[in-house]
Amino acid sequence: MRLATSDKRLYVRISVLLMLDMGFNMVDTCAALAIDVTTGRRYVNRFKSVGLEKFLDNNHVPYTGKLSEAQIETLDAHLSENCYPDAKSICGWVKSEFGIEYSRTGMVSLLKRMGYSYKKTRPTPAKADKNDQLMFIVRLYNLLQGLNDDESVVYFTDAAHPTHGVKASFGWIKQGEEFEIKTNSGRSRLNINGALNAKDPTDVVMDFPAKVNWEATKGLYSKMMEKNPGKTIYAICDNAGYYTNKKLNDWLNDKPIVQIFLPPYSPNLNLIERLWKFLYKKTINTVYYEKFKDFKTAISNFFSNLKPYEKELKSLLTLNFTPIDSSGVKMQC
Repeated sequence: MRLATSDKRLYVRISVLLMLDMGFNMVDTCAALAIDVTTGRRYVNRFKSVGLEKFLDNNHVPYTGKLSEAQIETLDAHLSENCYPDAKSICGWVKSEFGIEYSRTGMVSLLKRMGYSYKKTRPTPAKADKNDQLMFIVRLYNLLQGLNDDESVVYFTDAAHPTHGVKASFGWIKQGEEFEIKTNSGRSRLNINGALNAKDPTDVVMDFPAKVNWEATKGLYSKMMEKNPGKTIYAICDNAGYYTNKKLNDWLNDKPIVQIFLPPYSPNLNLIERLWKFLYKKTINTVYYEKFKDFKTAISNFFSNLKPYEKELKSLLTLNFTPIDSSGVKMQC
């Protein structure tokens, strides 16, 4: 494929991947191909994020405006490591770096041609350890592969605390019109203590305690045992104090429950976090509940009848996890 292409840019991109796969380091690879290391890393990151098919797509649009091809490459590399809140700030960087002035509109047009769009950043725990997360994922997969469903079950556990209120979100609304939703004080909060079966997204165990503490966790675990008599129960949980509490662990001594702790700062590895987001989307965000008891009833009914959502949940709650690289990018102002 590399030899078949007449596109020099595509040839270089493919060569970077092949040489790294053959054992060459990044510095030597980039030197041999006459590109800078930042560009080489950008090619690798793009391959990892979009896959081989899109990586090979030649969407490059030649630019004959104010910036040269090399300057666009430099800008692209800078934006891959730095996030700006508006186009005006990027105009300032371009002027400082190249001495070339852009209007906001002109910069927006350039960014679009370069393949950028204006969208939300994704929060990432600053202290997440990618290696710890990878080791946990391997441990989880090994556990699930060796599991006898007649003897054992794995649950992801966590607590959520939705507030009685309406959160504005996106929806299909006719152009030129507004879709108004009533709001309330949003001062009352519902505590949910839950467990989600790793292999069956419709198998949930839920409790609504007055307070989430070790006693509430004991109550949830008791429900899990009632639902799975005679089975060993693996409870995947974070490092919250109510899971590590001495009284809870003393109670667990003669119980068929084994707690497996997630690496610190790893909500991305807790499958039930996706269920909470699904709950907000379907039941909480854009629905007005006049009374708190109606709010609680709606949430309780959601968990009691997940069958209508089974297809969506099976697609959403897969055991595919992406480790977090906490290095991230820098936000520029």
